[in-house]
Order: sequence, then C-alpha cells, then structure tokens
Amino acid sequence: MNLFFTREECCDLERSLEREWLDVNGNGGHASTTIAGINTRKYHGLLNVPIPELGGKFVLLSKLDLSINSDKGNFPLHSCKYPGTVHPDGHRRIESFAHDLYPTTTFHIDELKLKIQQSYLLVANENTLLIQFKISKTTAPVSLRFEPLLAYRNIHHLTKSNYDLNVRSYGENPDHFQKYDLRTLIKFLPYAHMPSLYIGVNSVSEFYPAPLWFYNVEYPLEQSRGFDYHEDIYSPGMFERNLDPLQEDSFIVYVSTEFPKESVLQMWNNEVERRQQQRKTLAKNQAAKTPKIRESLNTLKESGQAFIIHHPLRISQALGASIIAGYPWFGEWGRDTMISVPGLTFYSGKATLGHDLLTTFASYANTGLLPNYLPERKGDTPAYNSVDASLWFFWALQESIRINGDQETIKQKFSKIMKQILENYLQDQVPCAHLHPNGLLWAGDQHTQLTWMDAVAFGHPVTPRHGYAVEINALWYNALNFYMQLFSQEESSFCNELTKVKKNFLDNFYTKFWNADVGHLADSINENHADFSLRPNQLFAISLPFSPLKDLQKSSAIESIFKKIEENLLTPYGLRTLSPQDEKYRGHYHGNSDERDSSYHQGTIWPWLLGHFIDAELYLAKDKGKCAEKRIQYLAPLLIDHLDQRGIKFISEIFEGNSPHRADGCIAQAWSVAEVIRGVSILLSFADSKSEITKRVVKIPSKTTTTTTTTAAATLKSTKAGKTTKLVKPKVATKSNTKTNAKNTNKLNKAGRSK
Repeated sequence: MNLFFTREECCDLERSLEREWLDVNGNGGHASTTIAGINTRKYHGLLNVPIPELGGKFVLLSKLDLSINSDKGNFPLHSCKYPGTVHPDGHRRIESFAHDLYPTTTFHIDELKLKIQQSYLLVANENTLLIQFKISKTTAPVSLRFEPLLAYRNIHHLTKSNYDLNVRSYGENPDHFQKYDLRTLIKFLPYAHMPSLYIGVNSVSEFYPAPLWFYNVEYPLEQSRGFDYHEDIYSPGMFERNLDPLQEDSFIVYVSTEFPKESVLQMWNNEVERRQQQRKTLAKNQAAKTPKIRESLNTLKESGQAFIIHHPLRISQALGASIIAGYPWFGEWGRDTMISVPGLTFYSGKATLGHDLLTTFASYANTGLLPNYLPERKGDTPAYNSVDASLWFFWALQESIRINGDQETIKQKFSKIMKQILENYLQDQVPCAHLHPNGLLWAGDQHTQLTWMDAVAFGHPVTPRHGYAVEINALWYNALNFYMQLFSQEESSFCNELTKVKKNFLDNFYTKFWNADVGHLADSINENHADFSLRPNQLFAISLPFSPLKDLQKSSAIESIFKKIEENLLTPYGLRTLSPQDEKYRGHYHGNSDERDSSYHQGTIWPWLLGHFIDAELYLAKDKGKCAEKRIQYLAPLLIDHLDQRGIKFISEIFEGNSPHRADGCIAQAWSVAEVIRGVSILLSFADSKSEITKRVVKIPSKTTTTTTTTAAATLKSTKAGKTTKLVKPKVATKSNTKTNAKNTNKLNKAGRSK
C-alpha cells in the first residue's frame, strides 16, 4: 500500500503533525517523525538505537536540517517547533509525502523550479540510516546543505546544552572509505561512553565544522502528556554539495554507529530488494469481494514485521527473536508477545519464526512463569510480575496448530516447557498465583497488579483485580485441557491429575462467576466481593479453544454475555474496557500520567480485543459467511481509514471510549496489529471460501474429551458443496509512566510500562 499525502495535507500542521511515519532496523532501532518533518515527541528521531551497555534505546540523530542556497537566497526545507512558533517554515515547501517501501518527502522551490526528493531507509540488523536525495534540474547554480542535529540521550529523557559534549569532528582517511563509494566521511564522538556516529556522502561534498546548540526545541505531545517538553539539541556543523543546474543529481547520505563495510549504494539496493521480497512473501491474492480490506490486511502483515526484532542483548546470549510491544516507547513484553505471535507469524506465513519467538521467551521460564519484560541492559534480569504470560503461551501454540497443522512439531519442541508450567501451578510454586482446591486460580493480592489491566494512578491500582480474575481462569482451563489433548497417552499419570483439576474447576467456575441478574460473569472475585463491572475479560471464557461455558453447555449464558459485550463495549476500533453505563467509566484519555492511567482501562478502547470478539461471534453465528461480511464492513474505519492516520500503516495502541474515538498511546502496537491480522484473516476465510487461510486450516483431533465444540475459525463452509467441516477443539509489570530521570528508568526496566 502506497500512502500519499498532498501539499495541502503536509502544509496544514493541524493535520500533518498528527501523522507519523515509522521505519525500523530489526534490532529494536527505529526512525520516526511527522510527515511535516517536525518532531513533536521526545521519541522522534532519525536514528534511535538500542545500547545494551547503557540500557535502553537512545536518540542519536534527532533530525537533519536541509536547505538550498542560491543567488536568489537561502531556502530552508526544514521546520522546528519552538515556544510560540514554528521556525523556519520549510514545511511549506513540501509538495508531497509518500510511504511505500520507505518514506519519501518531495520538496518544491518555485523560485528555482527545483524539486528534491528525500527518502529514508534503515538497514536491516544494523544501526545505519541511509538518506537518498534525488534532485531535478534547476534554473541557476545552487548548493544543498544539511546540518545533522544530535541528541545523544535515552529516548525517555531530554538533554540540555552542556560542557561535557565533545565538539570535535574527525575526518576519516579517504583511502579507508572511498572504496565504499563515499567521498566524504566524518566521525563524531559527542560523549566518550556512547557510540561514535559516522556521517558520509557518496558524492563530492564538504563538511564545515560549526558547533552550535539549538535551544528550547519544543515537543508539544510531551507537554500534553504532562512531561518535560523542552530540549537543546546540538549541531556539529554543516555538509554542503554544489549542484549542477543542467543535470539531475542523486546521492546518498550514510549515518551509522559503524564504519561502512560495503558500498552505500549497494546497501541501499540490497535493503530495497529485501523489502520487496518480504512484501511478495507476505502478500496474498486480492479477494474479489473485499479488495480494499485485503490490501489493508497485506499492509498490516508487512508492517507487523516491524515488531519482530533480534535485540543485540538477545544475540549476545545466543537467543532468537523477540517482539517489541509497541513503538515508540515499549520494550519486549511477554504477555504482548504471546498474544502477538499468531497474527505476526502463523497468520503471516512464518511458522518457524513464530516458534523461534516462543522459544526465546520459554528459555527464560522461571517457577512456571514466563517473563513479563525482558531486560535491555547487560546484567539485568527479567521481570516476572505477570500471571498470565505463561498461559497465553499455550494459546499461541494452539493457534500454530490451528493454522499450520503442526501438532507433532509443537509436541516435540514444547512438551517440556508446557509440563513445567503446569506442574509449577499444580505444586503451588508460582510466586504470585495459587491453585485452590476448587480448581480455580487465585492470583495476587491487594497490592499487586498482575493481569493486563495493570494501571496504577495516584499511587493506587485503578482496576484492582486480585483473586479470581475471569480471563486468568479461562486461560488456565484452556491450558490444562490443551495439554491433556496433546499428551493423554504419553503423560497419562499427569493428565489424570489435570482431569481432577478440570472437574473441580467445572464444578465451581459457573456458580462463582455467573450472575443471572446482570446477565454476565464477574470480572474478578476476591476475599471481599465479586466485581460485576461489565468488562471484556469474560469474553475469553467463550473465545478460547477450550471454554468452560461451552463444556458446561451454558448456551444461554454465552449468548447473554456476548450480547452485553456487543451492545456496550464494541466499537469499530475495538472493545471498550468498561461499559459507558458504569459510573467508573472514563470516555476520554488525556492529561498527565496519573490522569491518563485513570482512563487506561476504564472505558478506553483496545483494538487487540477484536480478535477474540471475532472468535466468539463466529462461534455463535448461524450464517457465518454473512456474519463475517457484515463485521468486515463494520471495521472499515479501523482497517482502511486509520492506516493513513497517526502511525501510518500501523494500528494504535488505544482509542478513546467516547466518539469520535481519538487514537492515542503508542502509534504502532504489536498486539493491535497482530490480533487484527488474525481476526480479519478468519473473517475473510468465511467471506471468501477460496482464501489462503481457509486452505490452511486443518482438523485437530481431540484425545481427551468427547465434546466437539466448533471454534470461530474451526467451522469452514464450502459455498459450492454446502458442507460444513467441524474441527474439534485443540491456554505484573504495570503499564506505568516513563519518568524523565535515569533512576526511574531503571525501575521501569523491572516493573514499569510507559505510555
């Protein structure tokens, strides 16, 4: 999908500053700014890279200020936000912005009849940015100048002018770099404890050292979020290239923490070819009925690969891939990874990669728990304050079997870790959870936030859910049943233990959670009361492959629950986290950290919940084809309109509960993208019986139960034969705010999640 924005859209800052592009390098690094080229966040920058020795990600190159100099004057092509103004007004010379394989800004200087294309490309698995310029003929001799503006600080922090910065620049020996097609290469080392930065040009140019601080650069989005929002950024000097007015010109600027290893032009071509090949691999034939939806789905599959990384720290530990929960500020989170793996890999034709991701997190397993957060600094340890990441692990494996038919592979690769997780729960070895004699899982206490609704505001949990949380118990029931299905013969003794737990669970789940007066399940039950707030968490008691409500044949309860959720929580962008009829409901998400956290799970919409809503809806639907077509059209605002808003080609983390449902949080969220990929793929499998996913869904035989529940993607109708094929059923860190000092950032690595 090539998204295009006109001059009018780019010059109108009210619109252009709301649209942000993102490019990634596959090791956790990224580049991002607005389509106007004006940084509005502290997380914006053109080269933001992980540095394990220091812990976290660092903004090295904040921006590149471009200008054209001629006899007719100087024409700035950049802009920056300062208190009370935007200066200079280079954004007014933007002719267009386009995003296809990579972002491209086109400038036009009417006075010179000059057109300049500037494209950005991060090189895979390197901390290297390539900037390609294509320049038209012009009416008079001109020179192109650009100033690199350096931040050199943690992405969660801001920097100020200081005397510690080394203002020297170091010209490299041409004999060492000209073989890489570079004509100029300068090294900068602002701080001794941080990496060098190499900036070079593969055409004749000059560098003029001129150390200069730009003061009070302003980030309005940080201001609106209640954080510090003024920064000083540093320019070491200016690069200049003279242009022949009679010839078109093209050259590449090389920016990297490493000395080049090959021709920069070859690097550019190789990276473009890699992206083209990835697009071909992920793209599928357009469905005749829904071409726009299919195009959006393919775009999301392509964009979704941005979340899959090989972090330098994981590489140093001989581990495989992991998933960044969201750009620009989240790290590698366990729960998010388990929920994201199916959509980003299995439903995108990357089964082996999906298994690699699961193996990475499984290698960190400890007392039955998978880590909630992987460390970013050498020597740090993972955080294990999440009770459900290990249970979502089982569901991810089920989705692999569901779409790939790889049951034997799953058994061979993951049998040990699956049993280890369940044994720890059964033997009461999980630090934050206890299996009660009634078969239900009790998790946490009044001081902990161990479920995905983990926000803390003004020093207190916003949604206290300790005790029996409904989705935790649904996941627990699903996990033990899935294990029994796979290993009833090989692990008969252990499965007998699980069978007893299952019986106790079924004897108690419905009686404890169901309330006929309100027509839905309790969200959580603790030692003091049962909380019957209408939230989406009870959806998982229907949507998971093994459902206690289905096995208890509580069809009327299932229908009632689903109706309540559909009528009160469903929107075109996802599900609200609390019913608008609840007095605790917060329909807007804004303000400082505590104010936003107070709304985070109190009505705010989360797109990732759509995947399980679709599973549940299709389970209940009589005419699944019509149901799928209707739901696809209903979700068009998210699937089509949203992709050229905010985070271009991505899906945001959250939306406000109240109309018009303004997007907020991360501009690109892994589980938002992943679960929309999965859910829409399933919908298309019913709306278009010839789709690829329909062909890949396979039958999963049950060995441990005679119940044959048909799950959402497990019933596929043949429109030609009129036949229905049934598949038998196949399993805390708080999202608290980033602080603006190193001490609190270290705390975040242990137990925090910024937003």
